[in-house]
Amino acid sequence: WLAAAAHAALAAQSRAAEARRRTRHAAALAEFARASVTDANVAEAVHVLARVAVQALGVRHAAIYRMKDDTTLRIEVTHGPAPARDTQARALQMPAAEAVRAQRPLAGRGSEELPGADWSGTGEITVWALQPLMAYGRVLGVLAVWDGAERHPAQPEWERGDLEALAALADQGALLFEHARR
Repeated sequence: WLAAAAHAALAAQSRAAEARRRTRHAAALAEFARASVTDANVAEAVHVLARVAVQALGVRHAAIYRMKDDTTLRIEVTHGPAPARDTQARALQMPAAEAVRAQRPLAGRGSEELPGADWSGTGEITVWALQPLMAYGRVLGVLAVWDGAERHPAQPEWERGDLEALAALADQGALLFEHARR
């Protein structure tokens, strides 16, 4: 009887955690959707995109890279604690370019799984995801999110639904960039 009760309690706790995660995802999507159609300028909406991506996925860092006219990526905005944020965002620029080249999302654990030969400057990255911002078959940038050593050891990988929420945010961000470009 005690084992069954413990199992039921664990299952209820797992369902509650899943519900909280899905609520974070939905809230982030809704907030960014509102920010992209208000009178805020594109730069303000891009800051919102980075912030809500961090909140939705429960990570500490995000960067948004935009394509320049010469088809190279540049950092548009970074979000997260300052000591590592900008250095790591610069170090992730080459892997972000690989996500653009592949035209598909890339995700993994640890710096050693990042595409590209040079991991200097990445520091301790525990999980990372690079999602191309694509609209109408055109890559407009990359949304990158990652976590460092502060990630709880019980969460060594992405939670269920996190990468799908990131893809939905990236799709909305791509539409914002495409409409601004036009």
